[in-house]
Amino acid sequence: MLLVSGVVNPPERKWSVAVVLISVFLLLVGCAGNRLPDVHIESAEDSNQSSALTVDLIVVSDASLKQRVMALTAPEWFAQKNQLMMAYGDQLKVHSTQVPPLMILRSIDLPYEYRDTASLLLFANYISATGQRPAVLDSFDSVMIRLERNQYRLSEAGNH
Repeated sequence: MLLVSGVVNPPERKWSVAVVLISVFLLLVGCAGNRLPDVHIESAEDSNQSSALTVDLIVVSDASLKQRVMALTAPEWFAQKNQLMMAYGDQLKVHSTQVPPLMILRSIDLPYEYRDTASLLLFANYISATGQRPAVLDSFDSVMIRLERNQYRLSEAGNH
């Protein structure tokens, strides 16, 4: 570094500013991903009218695909899931789990790739139409999904 009267030479100062700006940008981009480390599921005795149900956590890496998936009802999602997964490949990843009634608590670790995605969505294959709506889980730090008789309820894990 060339110093003249204690002042950094202007070309070197521009270079230093550029390096700092790029470093800050990379730090922000690295931290900008979603931060949902895991999902907790608790199933009531009479959840889904005392029947096991399928819960799908959908990792979507494209905002327009998110809108398309969110427009579906649960029956539409479960009917089209395999076709959508084949059509969109890495843009759409699904973690599916079968949940029987009276399951006390289950922690589902999400894949590391989730941190760089656009969104995490939820579908539950309820018998009742009230439970057939999709949900976006991005706003939670750690989410508790409480499976009830005809629908699910979402809350921060530890605050249910």
